[in-house]
Amino acid sequence: MEVLPGIGVELARVGDSRADVESRIGKPVHEPRSERGVYPTTPVLIISYSDRDIVELVEIGCGNGRKEARFDGVQLTGRFLDEVVTELRSKGYAGKPTDIGFAFDAGFVVFSMHSRSARELDPKAAADDDRSICEGVSVAPRAYFDRPRTPPLPYSAQATFGRGDRVLHATFGEGYVRASLPGRKIKVEFPSGFRILLHGG
Repeated sequence: MEVLPGIGVELARVGDSRADVESRIGKPVHEPRSERGVYPTTPVLIISYSDRDIVELVEIGCGNGRKEARFDGVQLTGRFLDEVVTELRSKGYAGKPTDIGFAFDAGFVVFSMHSRSARELDPKAAADDDRSICEGVSVAPRAYFDRPRTPPLPYSAQATFGRGDRVLHATFGEGYVRASLPGRKIKVEFPSGFRILLHGG
């Protein structure tokens, strides 16, 4: 699937309506409707919508060796992240490192959530090989990635958090709230993995 920097992919472009996207690729794999839709394409598309149901961000997941995200002749997903960055830099694309990957000035970010082992690509890799596999690409206009970030909120079980909030936990460090769960719980993604925490107490 070819990445269109700053735009998305052919099936889903920043600025498209949800109705237009779903007329092309069908309904998301989950319901009810939310601000983020996961679509059963190969590779998987994860699309973030505004409150007016307009595409704001297009993410392309790893195709697990079948069909991968590509840009300018470079396979982006399903490869070691450092190899992807090196190859794109050799073609003249500039950018900077982020907390989970590398943001290219052209309008996309390659990233790893560190959920895959180096042995998946290199069977001879040692068990403690920390090479990251590029697990996805986020595509939006450059301004989307340059938005000022607010500082993380200190975690407290008494505070209330929402999806997308950055939190700072005394033990786990900085994380992102990925979901609100029943029973005053939130699912938070930390560098060490997901944690379920209490909130709103």
